[in-house]
Amino acid sequence: MVDSIEGVSDIGFTVVIVIVHGLQGHPFTTWAPVKPNPRPKSQPKSKKNKSIRARVLGRIRKSETAPIAGVDGASASTVSEPPFVFWPRDMLPHDCPQSRILVYGYDSKVTKYMKAATNKNSLFSHAKDLLSALSRTRKLDRPLILVAHSLGGIVVKKMLAQSSMATDDVLKNIVGCTSSVIFMGTPHRGSPQLAALGEWARSLVGSGLRMETNDAILNALNLKTTDLERAQESFSSIWLKHDFRVKTFQEGMGLTGVNLSVFGNKVVPDHSSLIGDARERAETIQANHMDMCRFTGPEDPNYANLSGEIVAVYASLIRVREQNSNFQQRAQLRDLFNGAVSIGERRDGREFSRNTRRADEISALQSLRYPSMNRRHRSLEAEKPAPQTCNWLFEQQEYHEWLMNSYQESRCGIIWLRGKPGAGKSTLMYEAVRRAAAEQDGKNDIATFFFNAKGTDLEHSAEGLFRSLLHQLLPRHPLHLRQLVELLSTKQEDPDYGRRCSLFTEPELRDMLSSLLSADTGRRTYIFIDALDECATDSIRPLAYFWREMTNSIVHLSVCISSRHYPFINLTDCPEITVDTHNHGDILRYVDQRLNLGISDTEPEKQIIKDKVLEKADGVFLWVSLVVDDVLQKRDEGKSLRYLLEELDHIPGELEDLYSKILSTVPQSCCKKTRRLFQWAVLATRPLRLYEWEHVLGFLVEPPSSLKAGGMCTGRKCSPRVNVKEIENRIRTLSKGLLEVRIPDTENLYMNSSGGSSVEPEAGSLSGAGANRVVQVIHESVREFFLKREGVTALGGDSKYDFATDGHLAILGACLDYISLA
Repeated sequence: MVDSIEGVSDIGFTVVIVIVHGLQGHPFTTWAPVKPNPRPKSQPKSKKNKSIRARVLGRIRKSETAPIAGVDGASASTVSEPPFVFWPRDMLPHDCPQSRILVYGYDSKVTKYMKAATNKNSLFSHAKDLLSALSRTRKLDRPLILVAHSLGGIVVKKMLAQSSMATDDVLKNIVGCTSSVIFMGTPHRGSPQLAALGEWARSLVGSGLRMETNDAILNALNLKTTDLERAQESFSSIWLKHDFRVKTFQEGMGLTGVNLSVFGNKVVPDHSSLIGDARERAETIQANHMDMCRFTGPEDPNYANLSGEIVAVYASLIRVREQNSNFQQRAQLRDLFNGAVSIGERRDGREFSRNTRRADEISALQSLRYPSMNRRHRSLEAEKPAPQTCNWLFEQQEYHEWLMNSYQESRCGIIWLRGKPGAGKSTLMYEAVRRAAAEQDGKNDIATFFFNAKGTDLEHSAEGLFRSLLHQLLPRHPLHLRQLVELLSTKQEDPDYGRRCSLFTEPELRDMLSSLLSADTGRRTYIFIDALDECATDSIRPLAYFWREMTNSIVHLSVCISSRHYPFINLTDCPEITVDTHNHGDILRYVDQRLNLGISDTEPEKQIIKDKVLEKADGVFLWVSLVVDDVLQKRDEGKSLRYLLEELDHIPGELEDLYSKILSTVPQSCCKKTRRLFQWAVLATRPLRLYEWEHVLGFLVEPPSSLKAGGMCTGRKCSPRVNVKEIENRIRTLSKGLLEVRIPDTENLYMNSSGGSSVEPEAGSLSGAGANRVVQVIHESVREFFLKREGVTALGGDSKYDFATDGHLAILGACLDYISLA
């Protein structure tokens, strides 16, 4: 393990970047392009009839007489100045100035001919050595960014697995502090081509010349052992548990320009260089396997792709550190004034260090976190309430009494906001959380959870709720955090640890949360739970009763819940506020703001249209937003006031009826395509990204004769890039505006300072920031509208048509057709 720049230490750096080479690689030459030495004119050309044995012996003698820079794990400092740049030293420090950049070298050569004995280490041994080197070189709790080329990616995966199973806190700290792993041409599922090159050398020198070779690595690449499969299984569970970011770069070109067996193909085929996980971010580098990690300068587009990913993670870590520094300083002052235990003192008869304590606590908190935990909350951040709206809630006496805890003698500490679908409950809850946080200013504890029926299983389950609340509250409850650490330590002794999708059962999480909330810390705890009706059906009532029991017995706990009117659950001594009977003023302001964009105040028809909209709104914000935009569009098309008023008279007041009317405008020739569009949007296990929709749209009804004929990019052979706006417009047109395109919340943390993102689709068919936006229904009621089969009827289908069953079969068929054409 050597620094890319000599003479530096870990002091003063915020982030550690570790770079690991692959098979036959070297800590310097793998990352630096080297000009080939021109052949001296006096040197005779080799004769064609020279035997292979003679040629190999000549190559060996040549290597023994001419020194090779940095062979066999030599330090980078011993290598002569390269003709081009060594990017870990010459470019990356400028992009990431507060980072320490380490280049790791290990002996991965298949054979060393007659120079020396060949290293016989297996992948496990190399991973163990990397783990040990990191523990010696890196300061505890430093965030890690791991960059690995080829076989180095397998070594990194095995190293992280060993770190997660370690009992030593220093070793375990490495996986806990890993922020990102970047794979470059890593053969996750083996590489016959890469192994074939090694096999050729091994068969030549091993059998013919009796020279030593390393069989262990080649057998793994050729899938003769289960090393790669085991590494992938353990990495998937570690990724799920620690939720670091993973980026994949695939090679775009064959090894040479000659179409001859191995030499004309990609060394690591596409199916092997992809992990295949939905969270993976994949992109193509336009170079072969050897050159994909060598760059000519800062302007090299391949370096821009790699550095963009590294800088995005680096910048987010720097921002998080800066944001947390003030909070940590305040927390340390509070600890001093409250008589907290100082560093080095004994607690429970044992000495502890702050670094060790932080490491296992961070790991424990990470075990609660899951990738989509804040997805719904972050989506509301992007929407935000219209100006001067939501104020009515904070003027309600019931809400004021709940917030100020002025009725604790007679009420149970719960307040319930109920409303129709689309009435603006989630927006109202978001604003309530924002204002409560601003008013409390750290004096009391606030935790939130926004159920999301469109999200993953955890986003609409009791387990997901408990994990999220514990993750938010535990940092301010050190004793309970230590209890979680001890519980996790006990679970890690279980032989099945690491193979479980969830480390904690729902009863364990509920008991932990009950114990935490019961503790009297001198602070009040406010919990906001949005869209309880979107939780799993069998959990809604038990959760409501759970919170009633908790607030009845804990005087310093206040809980605010929002849901639709159905399912109705009655709780004694629980005040309720009906949103759709109080939001008339907000709807009035919203309609005014929207109409002002297209109709001036001097035009008399503005007031007439506004009155008609407000008359039929009935407290449903979503209905208003759809209708007002439709009115403005038709007015721009030249429709008369009389026509607009007649249209408003005929527009149904209920959302479901409105959806039916909107879909009735779909041309008969497009009904089947629109139905398939909604099946993909509603039935997908996660929101699909725009670059995926590029392919979905080509298979909505019938498969094309080829990917190219369907207008889909097929990797580096695809020349013109597809217009993101074109795909977005097609989706909006087919769905009549009931599907929306938005930036996924998972990218917010990793946006670079310019607001862009380094993420690109793997085929290189769409631009990064636009291509990674997701497509989803505009509201949960749209999803229910189709699942209840009303959407099919609106599109001219049979009422007996099974939307879900037919949709899953259609998606399965499209995937099989795609595989057959790919």
